[in-house]
Amino acid sequence: MADKYNLYVLELEPIEYEHAEWYVGITTDVDRRIAEHRRGGNTSKWVCLSEVVDHHIIGKWPERTARKYEDELTGHLMDEFGHGSVRGGRYTDPLIKSAPPRDPDNPSIELAEALAEVGHNGLASVGESLLSNGYDGSSDERSGGDTASATPRIYRRETIKSDRPEILQLHVQGSTVDGEDDLQDDVEDILDDDVYALDLREAAYLVAMQHPDGVAEILQEWGYDLE
Repeated sequence: MADKYNLYVLELEPIEYEHAEWYVGITTDVDRRIAEHRRGGNTSKWVCLSEVVDHHIIGKWPERTARKYEDELTGHLMDEFGHGSVRGGRYTDPLIKSAPPRDPDNPSIELAEALAEVGHNGLASVGESLLSNGYDGSSDERSGGDTASATPRIYRRETIKSDRPEILQLHVQGSTVDGEDDLQDDVEDILDDDVYALDLREAAYLVAMQHPDGVAEILQEWGYDLE
């Protein structure tokens, strides 16, 4: 199986300026790559001009998808924080004068969703804004012009998190993450539509509530109820 690439964002503090800057990259080894950035070795000129303050992992995808999202995210962050404050992907030259081509009104749903879940308010707000724009551009057509009371849940909310006030922290095994990817592919094939990971997880959680026997079987495999 081909390695998946982590899409990450470096939060930078320019040595000669007061405002924060950002760098978008991908890697198969986060610890090694972040260490290289901090040492100033094998890194972009843009990062060398600054000090690495923090890093944020957005998600993990196959190389082709990760590279696509790398450029797209660079462009979205340029829109949010300014062209002069962001570099990444194929756009790392400090002197470049153009942003990556993409449609800000039609963002990649998977990327926007992952960004909205990042534990950094500034980055998460960018993802939530992109998700809101995506819904605004398609809700009338897909809901068939129904009234608000008859409109399905995903078209009533403003962002993926707006109707989810509760937070459940979940630590899982690596095999569970792989299984979620497969489940999402299967569900999207059935629905012939993109599905947000948060919606998928809550739906799976609700299905488990309706089938406690299945949950108990897995717990027994883990060692519960042993005599």
